[in-house]
Amino acid sequence: LPYGEVLLAIHPRLSLFAVASENEGGKGGGPDIRIVDLDRLQDIRQIYSPTGHMITDPERPVIYTNHFAKNLGIRAHDMRTGRLIGRSPRFGRSDRMTFDSARDEILATSVEAGQIWRFDARTLKPKIPIDTVFGARGLAIDASRDLLLVSSFLTNQVDVIDLKTGRSVRRYRLGPWMRDIMILSDEGIAYVASRYGVYRLHYLR
Repeated sequence: LPYGEVLLAIHPRLSLFAVASENEGGKGGGPDIRIVDLDRLQDIRQIYSPTGHMITDPERPVIYTNHFAKNLGIRAHDMRTGRLIGRSPRFGRSDRMTFDSARDEILATSVEAGQIWRFDARTLKPKIPIDTVFGARGLAIDASRDLLLVSSFLTNQVDVIDLKTGRSVRRYRLGPWMRDIMILSDEGIAYVASRYGVYRLHYLR
């Protein structure tokens, strides 16, 4: 892989594993993404596509990529063939993405606009975006309650959004430079990573 931060995404139903490099500095050195067959532990496909974050479709053999430093929109590749099968319009700097299975949508942060962009997972056509905190980077879905949690690295806030209405229901101020969020939905608890530590957030209170 090219030099840079290494990213991982797995498709457990298909036993496929994606490994990518952020290709820091654009120095090249090989394909940005490699697809590995987990049963045979073999590299089966190589994909050239600038990647800063990636997720897989939970049902279909598709991988979605975007890039914070490059305004490229979202790209969809077939994990088995490597073929580019879809591309969204460009919508500015974007960090994290997540898959909304209830609506078959890709949700992606628009950092500078303070929005969550919504795309049809099959066509990557945009839908009406959701307004949220400026500097939005981290995303996580509580599927049982249909809530979206968004963390900002600029406002120190976590926004809790009702996905049925697209409206914020509460906000919390935690700390600086937040990004990743992991949810324990049974308990209504989120773990939010920041520059100086990890916060444990009861997001239903």
